Amino acid sequence: ISKRMIEDGRRRLVLRGPLDLPFPVRCLQGTADTAVSTETALRLLNHASCVDMRLHLVKDADHRFSDETCLKLIETSVTELL
Repeated sequence: ISKRMIEDGRRRLVLRGPLDLPFPVRCLQGTADTAVSTETALRLLNHASCVDMRLHLVKDADHRFSDETCLKLIETSVTELL
């Protein structure tokens, strides 16, 4: 973690002001993610203005979201939006 990364993150805080997303959004979240909490994902879902926004929770998936089940969900979600 660098000072530059922290400063960049502060410039991109999306929960502090309106967040209008004029396109479909899929949020994929593991319940075992220790970097981004499920609570934060739910706050984002409730905060954003979006006609088609979905949050997929995957039990016991961590922040890497890289096992076979998670990778398939990523592929399916991207394909659905294309």
